[in-house]
Amino acid sequence: MIKYNFNAVIKAWLDAAPEDRNLALGATILLQLDGNKIRHNNIMRNLGRNAGLIESELRRHYELRVNRPSEEDKEKIRKEAKDLLSEKFSHKSGNTAAAFKAGRRADHDTLPEEIQSLYRKNLELRHSMQQLHLQIRNLLKSRKDCAPQDLKDLCALLKKQDTEYRLNWKKYDDYGKE
Repeated sequence: MIKYNFNAVIKAWLDAAPEDRNLALGATILLQLDGNKIRHNNIMRNLGRNAGLIESELRRHYELRVNRPSEEDKEKIRKEAKDLLSEKFSHKSGNTAAAFKAGRRADHDTLPEEIQSLYRKNLELRHSMQQLHLQIRNLLKSRKDCAPQDLKDLCALLKKQDTEYRLNWKKYDDYGKE
């Protein structure tokens, strides 16, 4: 089987000067990329009018193909996600989540509203973090349906919410101890 570097063909077409481009070839490349015969026929009817469409679609496809994460990158992202779930959110000894009870102070009702709102915000954050944790776990289990960027974005969001959650608890717990 011949190895065909299709990215090089797309890049060569995009790098050509607009007046030197073979629009029929560009339309054919686009057909090979997405297989949309109806759009290809419509483009071929009026190539001059559709030159911008051909260029923008080929550029979009080229960017997607070039910036696609490799298998090593995908595995690295999966490993980071697994490590995140196991290190911060497991019930290991010394983890404050294992010893978590109600968390509400005895003098909660006498605290200022802004401090009480931290407690309420943490209840929402805790629920949201549980949902994110579940989503990440499910994405890790279903290998074929998982887009690495989705997994990376969910992990970043979980880290951000965890940081906010911990800061809120610190403010809530430390209020009045100064």
